[in-house]
Amino acid sequence: MNRFLTTALRALSLAVLVALTLASVTIAIYGWDYYTSDLLARRDHPLHRLLAPYKAIGLAGGFVALALFFFNLGYLLRKTFRWRALGSMRAWLNFHVVSGLLASAITAIHAAFSLRSEVTTICIYAMLVALFTGIVGRYFISWIPRNRHGDRIALADLQDQLLEFADAVRPQIIHSPAAIGALQTIVDVADPSKLAARRKKGFWAATAQLREIRDQLEQLGRTLGPDNRHWHQTRRLTLRRCRQAVLWSWTTRLMDAWRTLHRVSALVFLGTVLIHVVWGVRFLFA
Repeated sequence: MNRFLTTALRALSLAVLVALTLASVTIAIYGWDYYTSDLLARRDHPLHRLLAPYKAIGLAGGFVALALFFFNLGYLLRKTFRWRALGSMRAWLNFHVVSGLLASAITAIHAAFSLRSEVTTICIYAMLVALFTGIVGRYFISWIPRNRHGDRIALADLQDQLLEFADAVRPQIIHSPAAIGALQTIVDVADPSKLAARRKKGFWAATAQLREIRDQLEQLGRTLGPDNRHWHQTRRLTLRRCRQAVLWSWTTRLMDAWRTLHRVSALVFLGTVLIHVVWGVRFLFA
C-alpha cells in the first residue's frame, strides 16, 4: 500500500508540475507584448485586466507560486523526520528543485516581469540567490555518499562498502601481488585515520590520488581479465565511492557553506513573501 501510495503521489506531482509548466509557457507567450511594454503603457493594454499582478491571471499565479513554495518545504520535513514511507530522499530532492524552479517562473509571471517596490525587489533577488544556490547544491550533493534511499552515509560506512568490495575481489587476485597492492590502495582511501593527513596535503594532491586510484582499478581489471561480466559496473561504482572518500573533507565543508547561504537567502525570501502577502491582502480589501 505504501508503495502504491508513493507511486500515485509521484505520478500526481509529475502531472501537476507538467501542467503548470505548460500553463506558464502559454501565459508568457500569450502576454509577451504586455510584459515587454513600458510600465505606464501597460495600464492601457487590453491584457492589463488579466495579467497585472492584482488581476485575474496575475493574482492566480501568485497563489499558485505560494502553494508551490509551501509544498517545496516538504523536502525539509522528509529530511528531518526521515519518513521513508513518503518516498526516497532523492525523489523529494528532485521535487524540491523542480518545484522551486517552476515556482520562481510563476512568481515572475505574477510580478508581470517587473519590480514595483523595494519589498518586491528584495523578494525577487533573494529568490534568485536561493534558486542559484539550489541548482549548484543539487550538483554538489551528488558528491556526498548516500544509500539507496538517498540518506547520507558516514565515512565509516563508505569504508565498509570498499572492504566488502575487497573481500569479493581478493580471492580472484590472490596470485598477483601487484593487484593485491592495488586493492589495498583502494581500500585505504576511506580510512578515517588518514583523513587529516590527506587534508594537509591539499586539494590538488587529492585529485592526483584519484588518478592513481583509477590506474589501480585498471590494474585490477587486467588481472581479473576481460571475461569478468560485472567488472565494468563494479569498477564504476568503486571509482565513485573512492572519489567521494578522497574528497570527503572538502565536499562536506563546501556543502556546509552552501547550505548556510541557501537557507539564509530562502529565509529572506520567505520573510519578504510574507510581507508581500500581507500588504497585498490589505491592498485588495482596502
